[in-house]
Amino acid sequence: MPTRAFSTPAYPIQIPIQRVKRSQLRDDTLHWRDWTTHHVPSYVRAGFSERHIQFWDWTWSIQHGVRPRPFIAIWPRGGGKSTTCELGTASILTRGMRRYALYVSGTQDQADRHVEAIGTILERLGEERSVNKYGSSRGWRRNRLRAASGFTIDAFGLDVGSRGTKDDDARPDLIVFDDIDGIHDSAVTTRKKIETLTQTILPTATDTAAIVGVQNLIIPNGIFGQMVDGSADYLADRIISGPYPALEQCVITPVANGEQIVYQVDGVPTWDGQNLEACQRIITTMGPDAFWRECQHRVHAGGLAIYPNITTIDPFDIPDTWQRYVGLDYGGVHTCAIILVQEPVTLRWIVVDEYLAGGVSIEEHAHAILQRCRSLEPFAVGGSKSEEQWRREFRKSGLAVNGPQFADVEVGIDRVSGALNDDTLVVMRHCTGLLNNLRTYRRAPDERGKPTKEIVNKATYHYADALRYIIGRVR
Repeated sequence: MPTRAFSTPAYPIQIPIQRVKRSQLRDDTLHWRDWTTHHVPSYVRAGFSERHIQFWDWTWSIQHGVRPRPFIAIWPRGGGKSTTCELGTASILTRGMRRYALYVSGTQDQADRHVEAIGTILERLGEERSVNKYGSSRGWRRNRLRAASGFTIDAFGLDVGSRGTKDDDARPDLIVFDDIDGIHDSAVTTRKKIETLTQTILPTATDTAAIVGVQNLIIPNGIFGQMVDGSADYLADRIISGPYPALEQCVITPVANGEQIVYQVDGVPTWDGQNLEACQRIITTMGPDAFWRECQHRVHAGGLAIYPNITTIDPFDIPDTWQRYVGLDYGGVHTCAIILVQEPVTLRWIVVDEYLAGGVSIEEHAHAILQRCRSLEPFAVGGSKSEEQWRREFRKSGLAVNGPQFADVEVGIDRVSGALNDDTLVVMRHCTGLLNNLRTYRRAPDERGKPTKEIVNKATYHYADALRYIIGRVR
């Protein structure tokens, strides 16, 4: 499951360029926190959030000759996604982990600007330009950077494209996708971009290429949207970081100001570098609709999002005296469990833990779930009406599982939706698997864009189904 992590101030402080010894840049004993705070302090002064830590942990895990799983970050606008990616690219190359990077964006102009920004970072790091025998630069332009230490970065716009991208005899061993979805992309445009991605760009990569992508979800069925909802058959072993909104528990309230209406935002920032004041500036400038889309990933207009209202809370120690409740979703590949408690006074339901595992026996599943319940006897509900055999096997293994109250999926969805809408169901923030499921759970549109009964890629939503089983029985 995802982890989380960082970004830069909106306007990086201009500090004198510090020449750094290349041996320092390539010191593999340095932790990424030491590398960033020592070499690029002006870019990381706002610190690191959960999502940025996730990115930097992945970046520092890259090794020579080993293909890492692709890292796909769904982060908010203004949340440091591009700057983090630019810094990460510079760190991978200057540390000698890769030698040829392809930086891909929706347009060539976007890609050029990112590469230009990386050039500024490299100059701050004291990286020297590659020169020919006459002392002239061999390539330090908006769309290509060649360093004296032997690495190259090329900018690639999906609106231009070129087949068989190479640097002399080298093929890309680092590919970065940054803002490749456009707000006005049609289904045809997205299909063409996917074809370019899968038939032009990815085939040029080396077998051990590191691949990273960052984007906010500005359209529901774009390249990144399909990777989040599970419908993408490309980069199939991807790690999904997010979607992370700018604010948890976000509330936007219209307030009368004379003859004008202004919008006041409240919520819990997910990163110190994008606090409430920064979010308020975005809303004041762009309006609440743009904020919901660009910073909160609310892209499913027309009622396609099934659970648009989700309240999260900080984890806290649960008393052993509180009853545990478990929702189970069975599967031959994965079995999933959601663990809840109910506050005795408020009667509010709280999701406190989650479990997803495959390749183990039912007895092992039961043992692991009971351990998460602190070996207390939980009230468990799991599976559809027809999955009684699974329930029997779990009972034999020590976990008594009850059947659902009803067979209709829509009734269960309505009960979960009602509990989320009135805040009688909240989720602890560390339950990222469930939160990702709830945020991307949506209905397929008809030809007019209206929601249908069909749920997009329903078979992949194990956490959401497990929650539906237990809430449908106890609420």
